[in-house]
Amino acid sequence: MPVDNAYQRFHQATAIIRQDAPADRWGTPPPSSHGCSICGRPWDDVEDPGVAGAYQYSSSFSREYECTSCHTVRIPARESLGIEMYRGKAQAPSPGRLGMLPSCGAVITPDNQLHMAVNKGFFTKYQGGAIDRAGQLHQERPFTLLMQLIAEQSLSSVSEGAIFISEWGRKPDRLLGNLQLTRSLSELWCCSDAGAECIDLTALIETAKWLHGRELGTKATRPAFWAPIRQAAQGRAISQEAMKKWAKDIPQPQELLDTLPIDPHTRTRLPRFMADIMPWVEGGYL
Repeated sequence: MPVDNAYQRFHQATAIIRQDAPADRWGTPPPSSHGCSICGRPWDDVEDPGVAGAYQYSSSFSREYECTSCHTVRIPARESLGIEMYRGKAQAPSPGRLGMLPSCGAVITPDNQLHMAVNKGFFTKYQGGAIDRAGQLHQERPFTLLMQLIAEQSLSSVSEGAIFISEWGRKPDRLLGNLQLTRSLSELWCCSDAGAECIDLTALIETAKWLHGRELGTKATRPAFWAPIRQAAQGRAISQEAMKKWAKDIPQPQELLDTLPIDPHTRTRLPRFMADIMPWVEGGYL
């Protein structure tokens, strides 16, 4: 069902993680704390009003209070994820946490399904956990998982609100502090511990379809094919001769230019995007 903001969707989809938290992990924030230290929302406006999780980076830092949505990434999720490692001579189990997953990401669908995209190492560690048993642990790159779910129509109701986490990383404060809800693939928010970036995925898919229809799919994954476009996006001067040379082997080059996403940062990464999207187009999934 539709939600008003990204935190509501995140909270609904990550309920399974909070089931791992003991009851004494939650408490009432002190009067001096006016809202969540990560997202900044007042305590009356969060998903569990007046409930907080306390966190302290080290003894030299003051204690911070976080809403249950933002604090979710700090929870040792033994049952839902699994054991990340065993520490010390006693081999004490250290459960996985959402806030400590470098090179991994996730897609949260409008029906509150948390699909985890993890590398081989984490996939091996977290097999058997509740998320894996639900069929929502995937050994895939985050963008590949996103394309898979689009192809499966799992994001057909994206207007109701989805979340794409391109990397959990090791700085959950920055990830949750900039969490964005995606309501259209034309404005896909890629959320990570480096912040949030918006890309026009619809334009990228249409570009891949245009190229595939003109048998240029293989060339489109090569950096050399996009050289003038990428150089222009980087603010570098391109000679008319270079553009003419690029255009001569492309039918209706202006039509291709009109199809491309307009964002220069996206244009600089066209080879990578085409490599990720083209297989789905060539396979008839999009």
